Amino acid sequence: MDIDVVWKVIGYAALYKCHGNHVDEIQAKDLTATIFRYTKPTKLFAQLSRGDKKIIETDPGCYLIKGLADIVLQIVVGSELQEDDFKALQVMKQNATVEEVKDFILEAAKNHEQGYRLNAEAVLRVGAMVNSEVFEKIGGEESMGDIIMDVFKDVFKRVEEKTEEETLEKGIKIFIEDKLDDNVPEVEIIKKLQKGYKLSAKKATEYYNRFAKEPAATK
Repeated sequence: MDIDVVWKVIGYAALYKCHGNHVDEIQAKDLTATIFRYTKPTKLFAQLSRGDKKIIETDPGCYLIKGLADIVLQIVVGSELQEDDFKALQVMKQNATVEEVKDFILEAAKNHEQGYRLNAEAVLRVGAMVNSEVFEKIGGEESMGDIIMDVFKDVFKRVEEKTEEETLEKGIKIFIEDKLDDNVPEVEIIKKLQKGYKLSAKKATEYYNRFAKEPAATK
């Protein structure tokens, strides 16, 4: 993580500001750009501390960067967050624990406000992207079943679908690599993909073009 990454995030926030329905509808003072990182970026912090810029630790693990841009910028260090605070951020970090995710789900389930639920679902979607195995495990627990199905079933359905898709793609990749090792022509591989995996010609060709050009997996 370096200064160019920081400016890229600020740039994304600036682009969002420019997309209001009229001039200055979205004001810079109302925006906050947050960069989440599990470990503290010490070299970046040293660079940001030079000149008239300041780094203020507002809470354990939450650092406000002052003097770099008009948009509020904060960097969150996941390893420094307090155990009972910032549960949403803990869920979205890599290597989140089963307990952290379950605590967030149980707490979120108690709040029935529509806006809160939508925000909680957004947090869980991000968390599921980086911690799919944890979410898959929780989704299979009977004790969590009623809560998940009642409140966040759509999120866990997406996790399940993503896992199934990844499993399918791994199988197709291995299939293509094996056929290439046997010097099977491209046309024949695509035909076999269509038949074996019930794919359209277009989809089978897309998989072939995607995996035939990747380095073969170690067998």
